[in-house]
Amino acid sequence: MYKTYEVISAYIKEKEIKAYEDGRRVADIVVSDCDVDGACKILEALGYQQLYRAR
Repeated sequence: MYKTYEVISAYIKEKEIKAYEDGRRVADIVVSDCDVDGACKILEALGYQQLYRAR
């Protein structure tokens, strides 16, 4: 199974994280800027690879 995720800008001071498994979106969450790093660490621990990250 191929697991990926991307972090994109959503709103002011918030990012949206979209997680995919084999190209199909399985999660779509909005987190504050200060929580993005923690969310990425959790996804990577679950075996996801980052595709894109907005700054």
